[in-house]
Amino acid sequence: MPKLSHVLAALMAEVTTARHMADEYTVSIAKRYRDDPLLRAMPVPRSRLSELVVDLPLLVENVSQPAGLPSADEAPADTPQAFFSAAEQTLHDLGKSPEQLKDAETAGDLPSLEVLVAADQLKAQTAAGGGNLVRLKLTLREEAMEWSTDSNGGERGGESVARLLPE
Repeated sequence: MPKLSHVLAALMAEVTTARHMADEYTVSIAKRYRDDPLLRAMPVPRSRLSELVVDLPLLVENVSQPAGLPSADEAPADTPQAFFSAAEQTLHDLGKSPEQLKDAETAGDLPSLEVLVAADQLKAQTAAGGGNLVRLKLTLREEAMEWSTDSNGGERGGESVARLLPE
Protein backbone atom coordinates (compact mmCIF):
# COMPACT_ATOMS: atom_id res chain seq x y z
CA MET A 1 0.00 0.00 0.00
CA PRO A 2 1.52 3.32 -1.00
CA LYS A 3 2.32 6.15 1.35
CA LEU A 4 0.63 9.46 0.65
CA SER A 5 4.05 11.09 0.21
CA HIS A 6 4.89 8.59 -2.55
CA VAL A 7 1.58 9.20 -4.33
CA LEU A 8 2.08 12.98 -4.25
CA ALA A 9 5.72 12.70 -5.34
CA ALA A 10 4.75 10.47 -8.27
CA LEU A 11 2.04 12.93 -9.32
CA MET A 12 4.46 15.87 -9.21
CA ALA A 13 7.16 13.88 -11.06
CA GLU A 14 4.66 12.99 -13.81
CA VAL A 15 3.70 16.65 -14.25
CA THR A 16 7.39 17.57 -14.46
CA THR A 17 8.02 14.78 -16.98
CA ALA A 18 5.09 16.02 -19.07
CA ARG A 19 6.62 19.52 -19.13
CA HIS A 20 9.96 18.06 -20.20
CA MET A 21 8.32 16.08 -23.03
CA ALA A 22 6.42 19.16 -24.18
CA ASP A 23 9.63 21.22 -24.17
CA GLU A 24 11.40 18.57 -26.26
CA TYR A 25 8.54 18.65 -28.74
CA THR A 26 8.71 22.45 -28.83
CA VAL A 27 12.41 22.19 -29.74
CA SER A 28 11.63 19.85 -32.64
CA ILE A 29 8.92 22.25 -33.86
CA ALA A 30 11.31 25.21 -33.52
CA LYS A 31 13.82 23.42 -35.77
CA ARG A 32 11.11 22.86 -38.40
CA TYR A 33 10.09 26.52 -38.19
CA ARG A 34 13.73 27.60 -38.55
CA ASP A 35 14.17 25.47 -41.70
CA ASP A 36 10.90 26.46 -43.41
CA PRO A 37 10.95 29.86 -45.16
CA LEU A 38 7.24 30.51 -44.47
CA LEU A 39 7.12 29.21 -40.90
CA ARG A 40 10.32 31.09 -39.99
CA ALA A 41 8.33 34.35 -39.87
CA MET A 42 5.85 32.95 -37.33
CA PRO A 43 6.21 32.46 -33.58
CA VAL A 44 6.97 28.93 -32.41
CA PRO A 45 3.98 27.59 -30.47
CA ARG A 46 4.52 26.51 -26.88
CA SER A 47 1.97 25.45 -24.31
CA ARG A 48 2.25 26.24 -20.65
CA LEU A 49 0.12 25.04 -17.75
CA SER A 50 0.40 27.81 -15.21
CA GLU A 51 -1.86 25.90 -12.83
CA LEU A 52 -3.15 22.34 -12.57
CA VAL A 53 -5.93 21.44 -10.12
CA VAL A 54 -6.21 17.80 -9.08
CA ASP A 55 -9.09 16.37 -7.05
CA LEU A 56 -7.63 13.23 -5.49
CA PRO A 57 -9.96 10.89 -3.60
CA LEU A 58 -8.19 8.58 -1.17
CA LEU A 59 -8.82 6.39 1.80
CA VAL A 60 -6.45 6.46 4.75
CA GLU A 61 -5.70 2.82 5.56
CA ASN A 62 -3.08 3.26 8.23
CA VAL A 63 -1.35 6.02 10.15
CA SER A 64 2.01 5.03 11.53
CA GLN A 65 2.73 7.02 14.65
CA PRO A 66 6.38 7.46 15.59
CA ALA A 67 7.49 6.34 19.02
CA GLY A 68 6.66 8.97 21.62
CA LEU A 69 4.06 10.75 19.45
CA PRO A 70 0.59 10.21 20.94
CA SER A 71 -2.13 9.06 18.60
CA ALA A 72 -5.10 11.33 17.97
CA ASP A 73 -7.06 10.55 21.16
CA GLU A 74 -6.32 6.90 20.51
CA ALA A 75 -8.71 7.00 17.54
CA PRO A 76 -8.60 4.15 15.02
CA ALA A 77 -6.27 4.82 12.09
CA ASP A 78 -9.07 5.06 9.52
CA THR A 79 -10.86 7.98 11.16
CA PRO A 80 -10.59 11.57 10.00
CA GLN A 81 -9.26 12.56 13.44
CA ALA A 82 -6.20 10.35 12.95
CA PHE A 83 -5.72 11.77 9.47
CA PHE A 84 -5.83 15.36 10.67
CA SER A 85 -3.52 14.63 13.60
CA ALA A 86 -0.89 13.15 11.28
CA ALA A 87 -1.37 16.01 8.80
CA GLU A 88 -0.92 18.58 11.59
CA GLN A 89 2.30 16.90 12.70
CA THR A 90 3.52 16.83 9.11
CA LEU A 91 2.79 20.54 8.67
CA HIS A 92 4.64 21.25 11.92
CA ASP A 93 7.62 19.28 10.58
CA LEU A 94 7.72 21.45 7.44
CA GLY A 95 9.46 24.10 9.52
CA LYS A 96 12.45 21.78 9.83
CA SER A 97 15.43 21.87 7.48
CA PRO A 98 15.65 19.21 4.74
CA GLU A 99 18.47 17.54 6.66
CA GLN A 100 16.37 17.36 9.83
CA LEU A 101 13.41 15.93 7.90
CA LYS A 102 15.59 13.31 6.20
CA ASP A 103 17.10 12.31 9.56
CA ALA A 104 13.62 12.13 11.12
CA GLU A 105 12.28 10.04 8.22
CA THR A 106 15.22 7.65 8.42
CA ALA A 107 14.77 7.31 12.17
CA GLY A 108 11.01 6.76 11.79
CA ASP A 109 10.17 9.94 13.70
CA LEU A 110 7.63 11.26 11.15
CA PRO A 111 4.05 10.08 10.87
CA SER A 112 3.26 8.25 7.69
CA LEU A 113 -0.10 7.84 5.96
CA GLU A 114 -0.72 4.67 3.98
CA VAL A 115 -3.52 5.30 1.49
CA LEU A 116 -5.67 3.63 -1.12
CA VAL A 117 -6.00 5.62 -4.34
CA ALA A 118 -7.07 3.03 -6.94
CA ALA A 119 -10.71 3.63 -7.95
CA ASP A 120 -11.75 -0.02 -7.68
CA GLN A 121 -10.25 -0.33 -4.19
CA LEU A 122 -11.89 2.92 -3.06
CA LYS A 123 -15.29 1.78 -4.32
CA ALA A 124 -14.97 -1.64 -2.68
CA GLN A 125 -13.85 -0.23 0.69
CA THR A 126 -16.47 2.53 0.88
CA ALA A 127 -19.27 0.19 -0.28
CA ALA A 128 -18.32 -2.22 2.50
CA GLY A 129 -18.30 0.61 5.04
CA GLY A 130 -14.58 0.12 5.57
CA GLY A 131 -13.35 3.64 5.88
CA ASN A 132 -13.83 7.33 5.37
CA LEU A 133 -13.14 8.75 1.95
CA VAL A 134 -10.99 11.88 2.00
CA ARG A 135 -10.67 14.21 -0.97
CA LEU A 136 -7.52 16.23 -1.41
CA LYS A 137 -7.75 19.22 -3.72
CA LEU A 138 -4.25 19.95 -4.91
CA THR A 139 -3.23 22.98 -6.91
CA LEU A 140 0.12 22.61 -8.65
CA ARG A 141 1.65 25.79 -10.02
CA GLU A 142 4.39 25.77 -12.60
CA GLU A 143 7.61 27.40 -11.56
CA ALA A 144 10.46 26.84 -13.95
CA MET A 145 14.19 27.28 -13.58
CA GLU A 146 16.53 28.47 -16.29
CA TRP A 147 20.27 28.62 -16.74
CA SER A 148 21.83 32.05 -16.51
CA THR A 149 25.46 32.67 -17.37
CA ASP A 150 27.40 35.45 -15.73
CA SER A 151 30.09 36.28 -18.26
CA ASN A 152 31.57 39.36 -16.58
CA GLY A 153 34.09 37.13 -14.86
CA GLY A 154 33.29 38.55 -11.44
CA GLU A 155 34.16 35.98 -8.84
CA ARG A 156 36.25 33.48 -10.82
CA GLY A 157 38.85 35.65 -12.43
CA GLY A 158 37.40 35.92 -15.93
CA GLU A 159 35.51 32.58 -16.07
CA SER A 160 31.84 32.42 -16.98
CA VAL A 161 29.68 31.11 -14.15
CA ALA A 162 26.42 29.26 -14.89
CA ARG A 163 23.65 29.47 -12.29
CA LEU A 164 20.21 27.90 -12.17
CA LEU A 165 17.70 30.69 -11.38
CA PRO A 166 13.91 30.97 -11.17
CA GLU A 167 12.37 31.85 -14.53
